Amino acid sequence: MIKNFISIFIYELFYVLTGAWLILACLELFWPGIILAYLNLNYVLLVWLIIGIIILSYDKLAQK
Repeated sequence: MIKNFISIFIYELFYVLTGAWLILACLELFWPGIILAYLNLNYVLLVWLIIGIIILSYDKLAQK
């Protein structure tokens, strides 16, 4: 039960971060400095990458 909840939470967080990064990158493209003045997009991308690696490793373990 709790393992399933954590799995769903991680997947949803990955989707949210993907959408957020795309939206923030587009905003930064159209209005330079509007996002980077407050938030470094590299941090969002780093968290997104770490969660992606966790998802891939979890899927590989689940297949065994």
